[in-house]
Amino acid sequence: FSERKVDLEPHRSRRFLWKILIVPYLLISVLEFQKIAMATVIGFAIMSFIGFFVKPLAVGQCGIVVVGGG
Repeated sequence: FSERKVDLEPHRSRRFLWKILIVPYLLISVLEFQKIAMATVIGFAIMSFIGFFVKPLAVGQCGIVVVGGG
């Protein structure tokens, strides 16, 4: 049997690239996603409350009640 050398350098370099180059960007994208998700939730809540309070005013002025379209 002849001894075969196992080259571990590609695995080390991949691990290095993963830890140094890719992981920080993944963390940034996770934080960015959380910020965008929180902004979306806050915007949805604000728009819902505005719609909840504006609809009764519109109904009071026009006297029209819209019940489920279909």
